[in-house]
Amino acid sequence: MSLDEFLHWNDGSDTHYELIGGFPVAMAPPAEVHRALAVRLVTRIDGALSSRRPCNAQIDAGVIRPDRADTYFEADIAATCAPIEVGRQAVKEPFLIVEILSPSTERHDRRGKLPAYRRIETVKEILLVASDERYAELHRRAGQRWLTEILRGDESAYFGLGRGRNLNVGALRRYRIWRRHGTLTSDRLRRVNMVFQNKPCFRSLNINRLRAIWKTVLERNRG
Repeated sequence: MSLDEFLHWNDGSDTHYELIGGFPVAMAPPAEVHRALAVRLVTRIDGALSSRRPCNAQIDAGVIRPDRADTYFEADIAATCAPIEVGRQAVKEPFLIVEILSPSTERHDRRGKLPAYRRIETVKEILLVASDERYAELHRRAGQRWLTEILRGDESAYFGLGRGRNLNVGALRRYRIWRRHGTLTSDRLRRVNMVFQNKPCFRSLNINRLRAIWKTVLERNRG
């Protein structure tokens, strides 16, 4: 089956499918924790992009491989700055893709989807989040290379991975920077904010918000 045929195909059910090498593959319904985490994440990411419309985050997002005409993935979340177009099924020019890992999907997400996502030129970050433990991976494009940052335990829980707390994609990187300092003065907060203010997910964090986050970090470290 070609990609065009797949996009116009309907089996008459509510089953979600991906097209893998020309063959439609049914997707298992996500578990409750998977659905809840996806909603929390897409809400936070889309909220962080609210000042940069038409940038938006979408759930169950269609992703097309640039090098294949027989493959169509459905990502848990994708963010793009392309305007939404009526009738379009795949996300255009995604810059962030999020996959929530579960025991039944992790192998496909890592071995099938992750390498394909890296081939999409517009994709700058790929976030893999575990649904059954406090674990996350942030894969970030750095020129011709990809860098991977791993967060475990309290680092991932602090950003809402599995607990429903606030999440900001940029905070996954900034958290470790802040932990190197015992205190943050107003000047330091401004410098930290200036470094990240041009990034799409960071502009909504002002000085008061940064100070509140830092206070929470200190309290958690003392605990």
